[in-house]
Amino acid sequence: AVATVVGVDHMVNSFRGSVQDWLDYSLSADAYVGTIEDADSFEPGFARWLAGVPGVADVVRFRSMDLGGTGLRITGQDFIPEVQRSFRILEGDPEPAWAPAAGGGGASADALPQALVSEPLARRLSLAPGDELELPTPAGPVAWRVAAVFQDYRADGGRLVTRLSTLQRYWTDGRLTSAGLYLAPGADLGAVSDAVSQRLQQQPGLRYGETRNIRVESMKIFDQTFQLTQSLKWLAALVAFVGMLGALLALQLERRRETALLWTLGLGRRARAGLMLGESLALGLAAGLLSLPLGAGLAWMLTRLINQRAFGWTLEVRWQEDAFALALVLSVAASLAASLVSA
Repeated sequence: AVATVVGVDHMVNSFRGSVQDWLDYSLSADAYVGTIEDADSFEPGFARWLAGVPGVADVVRFRSMDLGGTGLRITGQDFIPEVQRSFRILEGDPEPAWAPAAGGGGASADALPQALVSEPLARRLSLAPGDELELPTPAGPVAWRVAAVFQDYRADGGRLVTRLSTLQRYWTDGRLTSAGLYLAPGADLGAVSDAVSQRLQQQPGLRYGETRNIRVESMKIFDQTFQLTQSLKWLAALVAFVGMLGALLALQLERRRETALLWTLGLGRRARAGLMLGESLALGLAAGLLSLPLGAGLAWMLTRLINQRAFGWTLEVRWQEDAFALALVLSVAASLAASLVSA
């Protein structure tokens, strides 16, 4: 039970740290404008207006949509160098999907379109770089080639990412669903936010957010989501405490005759109490120490194996000294309570 506390604590902290790192490197723009619903969109002219806002150096356009009935989501976007650095590639070579030629600029008509595939989708469909995946498009089914697999912690079940020009070869309506704003060095983010927010008053289907605020709100949602898991951790800690307390009290109850013999031999009440205290603390400390390697193994299984099989996410275990200290404190506190009651 003590090892369970260690394992769950490490899993949550590892997950939180991985998601926080992912938000830091994946949200590379300074601010974003997006549609509230996938059904909404904005015209390319609005993206050009964003590029003309004073202080904006570059605008990256996005179009995301669900492919009905397939459980798949596809995103087309511009791949400027800042965006390329926002992908953490796990396997494969992303260059064919990033290169302008792959977007239809110079590619032959019969060349397969290239896409990046998120890790959850790759694991769910057993996809690897070089594999092909057929997708429905307005022009009919089209086979896409997997160029690379990237790390992603979105909760949408996985997605494909390709160059916007590649996507527009098959979805020709020119719709966009979001845009990332990259500011020029020294530009005032507040002034840009005011200008964009004022324009969005005329377009209620769009919303604007600064990246720093998106990161903060995302972590708030994460913490709220895992409140139940944290409650389970403390419930496991209570079970561990009560279990150890009950075991040690039962042990002292079983040894009443031995204690009586010690009293007969002349061992006083204070000495017998000290003996019980020492034995119980030794047993509690042993339990706490033995829970550390077991808890570390459980933490590794929950983080590296269970999460990957359940959700397709690769998480790095982040070892927490506090979790190991909690195991020792919990064990010693339970043994101390048991010895005091017995004494």
